[in-house]
Amino acid sequence: MRFTTPGLRARFELLDVAWAELTWANIIAASTDEQAAIARAASHIPLDLADFDEKTLGHMEYELELLANKARQYRVHIIGHSHIDMNWLWTWSDTHNVIYRDFNNIL
Repeated sequence: MRFTTPGLRARFELLDVAWAELTWANIIAASTDEQAAIARAASHIPLDLADFDEKTLGHMEYELELLANKARQYRVHIIGHSHIDMNWLWTWSDTHNVIYRDFNNIL
C-alpha cells in the first residue's frame, strides 16, 4: 500500500521553488534596492504555510523581477544524487520501491 498526499506534495514543491528563488536572489543581490526587493518578496510568505499557493509565488516572483536579468547571466548545473543501500536488510520489493522513489524525486 502506498499513501500519497498530492496536495501536500504540490504545496511542498511551491515552497521549495520559493525557497530556491529567494536563496538565489539573496546570493546575487548587491544593491539596497535588490535587497529590499527580496524583503518584499519574502513578506508575501504567509505565517500559515497552508495558505501558500501559486498566486503567492507569483507575487513573490513579481517582487524579484528586479533581479531577473542579473540571474539570467548565470548558468546553473543541477546534478541529482542519491545513496541507496541495496543490501541493507531490505527485501527486493523494498529496494525497488526506494530506488523508484529516489529517482522519481531526483528527476
